[in-house]
Amino acid sequence: MTFESIDRRVATLARIVGSVLDVFIGLLVVGLLLLVFSQFIDRNFFVLWRQSPEEYVKIGLAWLCFVGLARAFMTDEIIRIMILHEVLPPRVLTILDTLVDLLMLTVLVILAVKSVTMIQVAQYQMILGTNLTLAVPAWGILVGVLLLIPLIAWRMVRRVVLGAPRP
Repeated sequence: MTFESIDRRVATLARIVGSVLDVFIGLLVVGLLLLVFSQFIDRNFFVLWRQSPEEYVKIGLAWLCFVGLARAFMTDEIIRIMILHEVLPPRVLTILDTLVDLLMLTVLVILAVKSVTMIQVAQYQMILGTNLTLAVPAWGILVGVLLLIPLIAWRMVRRVVLGAPRP
């Protein structure tokens, strides 16, 4: 099995996961819009909520932020300082991009470990005005981070094997 065939399979898996995330993100956005619209109805016409819908919106936004970030990274974009990419030679840019990805991967692993700790602590803390615990938004952070880790790691593997990032 060659690296190119593995890379194609990883790309196929990434497309499938990306499609699932697109549907999830779309449903989440529709749900958030419905919640916000229901607040307008609740406050101006008649009571719809006995609980606090704004807390559900905050939870949805936490999920949207981290899962959306993972989806955005699936476009294979890299963080870069464009002025350096205009001046430095390609070999130096590859090293620089790899170091940025390594730093990002380190931060993501730390976030994953801390998110697990946060979930364990937060499962006993109720969000006022809801029947949910603080573990629900913490799970959104963990899911987003766990989606990002293999993306960044595979991008680094591709860079090392192929010698340069994809244009």
